[in-house]
Amino acid sequence: MSEQAKVRSVETLEFFRSSLIVFLSKARKAVHHAEDGVKRGRYWVEQEQLRYWALEWKRRSRKLAQAQQELLTAKMSKFQDSVMLQEKLLRRAKMEVEEAETKIKSLKKWAREYDRLFDPPQKGLKQLDDFLEHDMPRAVSWMDQALRSLQAYLEPGRPPGGEAAGLQSNPSTGAAS
Repeated sequence: MSEQAKVRSVETLEFFRSSLIVFLSKARKAVHHAEDGVKRGRYWVEQEQLRYWALEWKRRSRKLAQAQQELLTAKMSKFQDSVMLQEKLLRRAKMEVEEAETKIKSLKKWAREYDRLFDPPQKGLKQLDDFLEHDMPRAVSWMDQALRSLQAYLEPGRPPGGEAAGLQSNPSTGAAS
């Protein structure tokens, strides 16, 4: 077995290193974007939609009260066609109020269940973010050190069979390289 490593080029490793750095940047942005999406979703359910449907319920309730008043007025006027039209409008107004009430109940249920549904994915995102933030930069640093050692090994005039200076154990596994 030969005592000398057959290193021909470190450009591929340098390209991999630079691609890894670009990947880390994009992956961090994607993780933060996903975390922000979860926060925006919570706000949308708990604040925006609940506020919208509460206001909509008030508006529809006023419309229902108006339809009830108009039906009472139509019954007093003794015009049968007018009474039937007002009854139809009253039924529609009741359905609209019931729809708003159903939406509010659903939104309150979603708000209560939001954490239970989104906590596991958020924990996974947090773990990935920690990995990208702490472990991967150490791997890039180790790769920098390995590249420097390989470049030193490839320097002209270096005695064959010598050990590459500065290459130490892999920080994630502890194994010597």
